[in-house]
Amino acid sequence: MQIKMVLLGLMACTAMNAAYAIDAKYRQQLERSGCTQTSEAQGCDTSKTAEENSKAGFGIPDTAATPEPAVNQPQWIAERSDGTTLATIRIDQQQRVWVNETRVAATQKNGQFEFRQGKIDYTIFTDLEKQPQSFWSDRYSTDKGKIVLR
Repeated sequence: MQIKMVLLGLMACTAMNAAYAIDAKYRQQLERSGCTQTSEAQGCDTSKTAEENSKAGFGIPDTAATPEPAVNQPQWIAERSDGTTLATIRIDQQQRVWVNETRVAATQKNGQFEFRQGKIDYTIFTDLEKQPQSFWSDRYSTDKGKIVLR
């Protein structure tokens, strides 16, 4: 009777461990797209190729993804409610967005940039009249703050 219980327990442990592995199709998607499970959670698209994701700032960086010198480029500062800096944001001449010198994928429409880094969503208005309305927000908490042009 004890042998049956031990064998049953071993089989159950083996079946449970297999449930945590990713399947072959998903692994192939990750390899083709150049994404990792972590970068996918940050916005890397597994339906795109590694080259497309690299241009968007994910996966293996290409030479075009290296930051340009920040000379004559405006910087935005994401501030916490206590006035400390959360992030330094820069948009280069090619409309690529950098957060703390790390390139992020951004969408631009109507003079507004929207992007995400980790759990923080950012919205920047490039129009000088709307610029004071730029903000950031944490998706998992109620933290939010303003983004100011420096």
